[in-house]
Amino acid sequence: MKHFALGNFRRLTLAFCILLASSAPALGQGKDLERISPAIIKIFKEVVYKPSESTVRIQCDNKDAALGAIIHADGLIVTKYSLLKGEITCKLKDGTVLAAEILASHEGHDLAFLKVAAKDLKPVEWRSTKELLQAMWLATVGPSDEPVAIGVVGVVSLPTKAQFPRNMGAKAPFLGVTMDDGGENGVKLTKVDNNTPAAKAGLKKDDVVIEFAEKKITTRESLQLAVQAQKPGDKVEVKPVRDEETLEFKVTIGASPGGGGNPQDKMGSQLSDRRGGFPSPVLQHDTVVKPQDCGGPVIDLDGKAVGINISRAGRTETYAIPSEVVLELWEDFKSGKLKKVEPKDEPNAPAPFKAIETFSGKGKLSDTDDRDKVRKKSFHQVHTVKLTAGAEYTIDLKSGAFDAYLRVEDADGKQLHQDDNSGGDSDARIVFRAPADGEYRIIVTTAKGGQTGDYTLTVRQTGAPK
Repeated sequence: MKHFALGNFRRLTLAFCILLASSAPALGQGKDLERISPAIIKIFKEVVYKPSESTVRIQCDNKDAALGAIIHADGLIVTKYSLLKGEITCKLKDGTVLAAEILASHEGHDLAFLKVAAKDLKPVEWRSTKELLQAMWLATVGPSDEPVAIGVVGVVSLPTKAQFPRNMGAKAPFLGVTMDDGGENGVKLTKVDNNTPAAKAGLKKDDVVIEFAEKKITTRESLQLAVQAQKPGDKVEVKPVRDEETLEFKVTIGASPGGGGNPQDKMGSQLSDRRGGFPSPVLQHDTVVKPQDCGGPVIDLDGKAVGINISRAGRTETYAIPSEVVLELWEDFKSGKLKKVEPKDEPNAPAPFKAIETFSGKGKLSDTDDRDKVRKKSFHQVHTVKLTAGAEYTIDLKSGAFDAYLRVEDADGKQLHQDDNSGGDSDARIVFRAPADGEYRIIVTTAKGGQTGDYTLTVRQTGAPK
């Protein structure tokens, strides 16, 4: 194994701090960061500073969904696939929010590649998991100066058969079959348990399943994923080949008879919906990562990414897709082998709505501007935009110079909505549907009187008219 001077210094310093901080709780065992020794946190702040600039916060429909790692300077990001639903945006460390598009995905590894309109981003640096040893320190990174969580390596290469099943709760989907490793012509059922959903539907031992829930089946993992994508009570079609004849059955998905699994696994943090069934070994560590913080990089003490967090699997287990696997998929993506995601065809399904930029501009508040009628000690500027009745709009006001206060009025000056950056940062956002066609007044002002400075205002149509 290679040794690196900076990492060795941090390891020695960290070990010394832990000896001094004898009252600090054990790391990676469900303890919050604020309960960990400040000396240890300080060391990890230095570790995460650089990789945090290569990490993004991913939101879906304006809600935190995942983290992501910048993998190429031209706006390409890798993240957790199954968490991506609705309108996707990526927030960089500097606060910039960019619309994102899914270019490709790998369902087995639960990874996706996104594209944002940006250049000169800072890609994450990688290190092979072959250089890791059990109990080495790791940190989970977000787009901030502090680590999301810290812990140690558990198992460097956890094989598929040792991973937890995807769902461990009482409502886990259940079919009731045992199968072989599969192949191009489907997956052979080596056992169908009595009185199970599979048996009740008519499936039998030696059937070769070639399609399940309209998905082509070629491997055990593909059938497992197809089943795990359902919920108990769902009715789906399954196509097996029996005696060289293709049959069709309707199976009603059951609930796992195993109950809720180990209740201690739910202690420490919420668990991910998908917690296993990955097609190759994963990196297991004890960093306590929330499901919405999966998808981003887990790093060593040199700030190098050794994997992408993919699942919070148990009380002391988080899984990461190893860096070698991520980079293999990256090569597949660049070569075109990993295909662009195509939406599933559904009769009369509406096309997904893509955000439309209605207005974007820069401005500056100065002490020569008029005082605001609501914030009487604050200066203000007015921007007039035309909006469509029933359409959803997202209005963002960003400034590094003042505490933003944003307001929407109709053409007659009647206040409709406001935002005073109550989320805790200096920016403001309003999401609303225009009640009628026509002009609207966007008021840019400040939460504190007398403030001035530059700002950026954007108005985007983020939902079709209703």
